[in-house]
Amino acid sequence: MNTNVVKMDSRPALDFDAPPITTSAVVLDMTAIESISRVAEIMAAGKATIPRHLQGNRGDCFAVTMQAMQWGMNPFAVAQKTHLVSGTLGYEAQLVNAVITARAPVTGRINYEWFGEWDRIAGRFKEVPSKNNPDEKRIVRDWTIKDEEGLGVRVWATFKGESEPRELRLLLAQAGVRNSPLWGQDPKQQLAYLAVKRWSRLYCPDVILGVYTPDELEERAPRDMGRAEEVGQTPSNSRTDAVRSKLASKRAAPAPTANLDKILRDIESATSGHELKKAIEPAANLASEADKEKVRDAYQAKLNAERERQHREAAAQAHQDQPGAEGEAPTLTYDELIARFNATTDVDVLDADATLIGQLPEDKQQAALDAYNDRREVLLGA
Repeated sequence: MNTNVVKMDSRPALDFDAPPITTSAVVLDMTAIESISRVAEIMAAGKATIPRHLQGNRGDCFAVTMQAMQWGMNPFAVAQKTHLVSGTLGYEAQLVNAVITARAPVTGRINYEWFGEWDRIAGRFKEVPSKNNPDEKRIVRDWTIKDEEGLGVRVWATFKGESEPRELRLLLAQAGVRNSPLWGQDPKQQLAYLAVKRWSRLYCPDVILGVYTPDELEERAPRDMGRAEEVGQTPSNSRTDAVRSKLASKRAAPAPTANLDKILRDIESATSGHELKKAIEPAANLASEADKEKVRDAYQAKLNAERERQHREAAAQAHQDQPGAEGEAPTLTYDELIARFNATTDVDVLDADATLIGQLPEDKQQAALDAYNDRREVLLGA
């Protein structure tokens, strides 16, 4: 395997001697705005000194000039390293590499290590007719996707104040867009440029935007300030800190816990449907699914027991209400049963009362059944 380690010398040849300025300094300084506008006007009038997509375009020239000032570079040199893709102004990887090398807060320079058998594709390119002009030739690769397997580059640099480098590995197969003909002629160099761009997007995107200034990146020698006095941390009284502290306490508050034994006792002691429902509410906070299943079993057992009790009471009442030998009339009338239906607030009790419908005269049973169904719908919808 070929693992050549190379340190590329990418000196920022585009550097100005003057330090770069920030965007905020520009937009708040009308003199700077006028100066940039003047430079943009001169640039837009250029022919051979700027690319075609900037010629006569003062707005884009203004943007390029401002970016060059932030980077501390010659705006005309920066303009030469721009290109237009689908209506968007972009900067060449070579320029981005120079900016990162000059402005990134790293010790030394960016390091590269290619891995894989690059000899498989080295020098393998061909000329084909251009898509827009068949008379022109363009250079494309003359290898297959399979030939790219295992080929890549490792890029790393160490930030100031850190001991471990920041690293990024990029495979040639990950380079999806390859508009430049150099991808066919020199894929190692192009992949290195792409890796630097992705490294900078990942670890120091602010450098590309020109946020850092030279004095912020300058390493100063340590000075002996004498013995330090230990001072306790002053509590923050800001309104923001108070809100953050309140939110943190809410997040840290533990979820309410449920006691399985207490839930089971409450289910057993419940005397109405309302109490039974209240008893099982804490079961949602049980941590174990097995405990929840025990609650469901206890709840169902309580319902079954209550129904059996009510059925037994109803049967005993029905037996007492049956006519005797002397032909006594039943004591439960239609109106009394309807009154019991309307007074009942529990569906299970209502179902038990419905077993008494058969004791009524046949001409009253259908009306009582309708009253029972109406009351049951009301209770279920409550």
